[in-house]
Amino acid sequence: MDCDWMYCLNSDYLGIDEDKEKVKAFLKKAFYIEELDSENFYKNIVRPNITSIISNTSGSNDRYGDKNLDFVSYLDANYSLVFEKEKDADKFDSFILISETDCDIESDAAYIYGYDSELKDILDSEWFPTDTVNMCTSKYGSSKSILAIKAKKYVFANFFSEVISKELENINDTISSKGASVAFHTFVIDRLADLTDKQKEVMKGAKVYLYGNDDPSNRSDGHRILSESARELVSRGLVEFSDLDIIDPDYPIEDNEEYWKTCLGNEQFTLTDFISWLTDNTDTFYSTIEDKDSNLIFWRWVKGCNLSDQTLAKLPVLPLYLKTETDEYVDSNDTIYLSDDYIEEGGLETIVTSYHPEASFISDEYIADDDNINTWKDFWVKMGVRFEMVDILIDTIDNRLSEIDDAKLPATIAKYRLKLEEHYDGELISNLTDLRVRAHDGEFYWLSEIMYIDCEKDEPFKFIDLPTQASFTTADERKLIIDILSLVSRKIGTS
Repeated sequence: MDCDWMYCLNSDYLGIDEDKEKVKAFLKKAFYIEELDSENFYKNIVRPNITSIISNTSGSNDRYGDKNLDFVSYLDANYSLVFEKEKDADKFDSFILISETDCDIESDAAYIYGYDSELKDILDSEWFPTDTVNMCTSKYGSSKSILAIKAKKYVFANFFSEVISKELENINDTISSKGASVAFHTFVIDRLADLTDKQKEVMKGAKVYLYGNDDPSNRSDGHRILSESARELVSRGLVEFSDLDIIDPDYPIEDNEEYWKTCLGNEQFTLTDFISWLTDNTDTFYSTIEDKDSNLIFWRWVKGCNLSDQTLAKLPVLPLYLKTETDEYVDSNDTIYLSDDYIEEGGLETIVTSYHPEASFISDEYIADDDNINTWKDFWVKMGVRFEMVDILIDTIDNRLSEIDDAKLPATIAKYRLKLEEHYDGELISNLTDLRVRAHDGEFYWLSEIMYIDCEKDEPFKFIDLPTQASFTTADERKLIIDILSLVSRKIGTS
């Protein structure tokens, strides 16, 4: 206040009579001297001098802001009179408020808000443009007057519409790093429940960084997001999808798919998509998982995805490590057997090597601590790794039948004939023409070289010793041999 705005009568005048009210009435009637109350003070002193008050409470006239704070306190104390009864908010349009940095806020500033700790965090954020929003000093406390004059109360949903939506292009220009972009999207995601669907759509215009790319996309819609399983593969550093328009997995995508898919309209990059990518990039990925550690990580990941048989069948040929001392690996479509480590009773390696000494056995190093071995067994079987006797017989028939001299082999084949016929689509016999059998002289011969007497009873001529004669114990064996001999046109003697 200036000293000439009002004068205060010396209090001694009130002592001219014991009845002070009588003295006040006299002074009012004779000299028009009013008793000063809050209403008279505002109407007769403050309001007529608002322009001067604004000048006195800002700039160099109020270097430390004390007068400004004091006047706002006065307005708060008389809020009902000034802003409700007199409705004089518009008379303070030019009033200068003080910022949190103790600077004057221009009266025509576009965005002025009362102090709020969350708003302060926003203004201090890397993603928010400097000097766009002005926030009043916290020294105003919970002042209602600054809100009545021009400052707005911070409410996120309103702030989003009033500032973020309008300044999104400015925000995009301010964001110069993936970290800042991630922080911006995270901030909105954390408050997504406060926004309407229309407000959420605004974020489609926010920039976003794509996986493997240094330059951001100007929009957040129309991209791909990694599924949880695919993100795990990326996090292990096994793959790079720089050419697939995938939003960088550093964004908080997990548990926020509503935002990325529903609100922004991005599609998920699924395991099926990964397999399609893998098919197109097999050579590159093959070389990646030739490294043993990477190989173990990858196949553990595949197993953990619980893929269907049909999906597993779509995997391209990739390396699998064997149970060897030299860390050898073979293609996944090679003939591979389960090692004894995957079978509770064991013994498979012994059986297999009796037919195929150079057989390949899957490494047991794929089994991690606390893994369930049976689940690994089931997984490898789905992948085509063999472990049943039928598998051994199929491998033997297909690859080394002519090399095997095993007296028990015909009986074993006969035992599993039905399953073998199913595998060979009814053409088992035509695949057994190289079978070798042991004759009475203890030597092994091709079936075309032996003499076989078809007799289900005792042999009629036991006293005759035919060195190349062969005989078989069970009816199933004899039937198998007859069928093979019939195919190779060997004359069969009968009794």
